[in-house]
Amino acid sequence: MDMSKKLVKHLFVLGSATLLTLGAYVYAIMDYGIIDEYSKEA
Repeated sequence: MDMSKKLVKHLFVLGSATLLTLGAYVYAIMDYGIIDEYSKEA
């Protein structure tokens, strides 16, 4: 039981960190329009 609980907790922390990183990345793109700037230059 202890091993499975540790594994679930580890995956939960890892997943939360990934979601936070992706969320911040998407928010930055939407907020600053990074993609629009690159497409205008290209």
